[in-house]
Amino acid sequence: MEFIYEKLDVWQTAVDFGTKAMKFAGEKSEDQHLSTIMQGIQKGAMNVSTAIAKGKGYPSKHDFAKHLYLARGSVYETMTLLEILKRKKAISDDQYTEFEEMGNKTAAMLGGLIKSIYKPAESKEGDKNNRSK
Repeated sequence: MEFIYEKLDVWQTAVDFGTKAMKFAGEKSEDQHLSTIMQGIQKGAMNVSTAIAKGKGYPSKHDFAKHLYLARGSVYETMTLLEILKRKKAISDDQYTEFEEMGNKTAAMLGGLIKSIYKPAESKEGDKNNRSK
């Protein structure tokens, strides 16, 4: 049986982002100087998809949107930690670029979903005609 959040493309993308980040952090976690950053990357990356899933479980669109904002914040948090690694030369430019593309895609999808939640419902022409009668 599939959970409702699993049908969301943004959740699928977030899981891909999280899986890649967790794998990367796991490979680098042996370095004592970077362990705190790696733990933050793992936590932040996991929070993206889990916030989406958790938010989808709430009955109101507003609660779902709040969790989408949290998920987007976790993307930004993860990308900030990756930027720190880039500046410390602990991640290659190519690796960072891959994460940047995935992070931007995920954040854009989250933003689009948030906008769709708050977009006013369009009224149909037929509804207008029926109300005026």
